[in-house]
Amino acid sequence: DCVVVVEGAEDALAMHQYEGWLNNDWDVWGCGAPPSVWAVLGRSGFLNCIYPDGADVRIYLDRDQFTAVGEVAFRKFLKRLKDRMDRRQAKGLGRYFLSFFEGKAKDYNQTIIEKIENKEIINLASVTL
Repeated sequence: DCVVVVEGAEDALAMHQYEGWLNNDWDVWGCGAPPSVWAVLGRSGFLNCIYPDGADVRIYLDRDQFTAVGEVAFRKFLKRLKDRMDRRQAKGLGRYFLSFFEGKAKDYNQTIIEKIENKEIINLASVTL
């Protein structure tokens, strides 16, 4: 089981629409099945979320959290999150991966908007059936 965890609902929706899962290209994650995408709705949600036992948890953090709370507070948050996930992994409850979104975008939704503006991908909202 693979769970992708993001901060906001917009990020989760953008991942579902644009990561190739609709084209059966989701196995780039190496999960063996399309991953579940969870939005934890805020920084504290990453710490309070009950992750499923045995799941490969991939956490993608927004860059805007860093600027919103300041560097010291954000580093403390990262340490708490990493410590929690290290304990979970040490107990054999699953692996984890912790990362920021690619590029300079503040979050995944902004990454998708930039790709649409650069005509790298099609805006699915503009497609008429």
